[in-house]
Amino acid sequence: MAFGRNKEPNYFHLLAEMTGCASQAAKLLVELVDDYRDVSEKAEAIHDVEHRCDKLLHSLSAQVNAAFITPIDREDLIGIANGIDSITDAIEDSASSFHVYSVRTLEEDVFSMTRLALSSVDALHEAVQAFETYKDPHTLDERIIEVNRIEAEGDLVYKNALRKLYTAPAPSALHILKWEHIFGTLEQILDGCEDVADQLSLVAIKNR
Repeated sequence: MAFGRNKEPNYFHLLAEMTGCASQAAKLLVELVDDYRDVSEKAEAIHDVEHRCDKLLHSLSAQVNAAFITPIDREDLIGIANGIDSITDAIEDSASSFHVYSVRTLEEDVFSMTRLALSSVDALHEAVQAFETYKDPHTLDERIIEVNRIEAEGDLVYKNALRKLYTAPAPSALHILKWEHIFGTLEQILDGCEDVADQLSLVAIKNR
């Protein structure tokens, strides 16, 4: 069935609201590392955004389950929504780790990783906004390519960050453990964006 035929509810708008929440959370994460004070309060603000994303997911799931027909397959709608929710979960996990692990000083590569995460989430948000108008795929395809490009760049930064972490002079095991997790969750954001972007591409092709 073609996209955009249903009037209420608009599942595409709900998906865009979810990526909007992810974008807001990613912006707050960049602000957290850029101005590394009041970390617990900033992490809590990101948690509140993640909670809003959860509510949107539950709303979309309930409406999909109650619908007689949906503009695309139910499994695709739920799969995309769950993927977006996982991105926001990873952002919240990254933010809370700074507080839970009592991180005092930041590794240099965290600034690059958080900015790449924000760029990727923003590109995905634009892709989701373009998802409804699949018959004009230029913007959708362009943004999907950008998400994939950012993920590849982030993969190199991630590997380099780990290499520096492991080869630093006499690093403590606890320090390595903390930063393995933080860098890992930041990498999960990038991977999650790529996964959702790939889902969008496949679903759009299937419905053309």
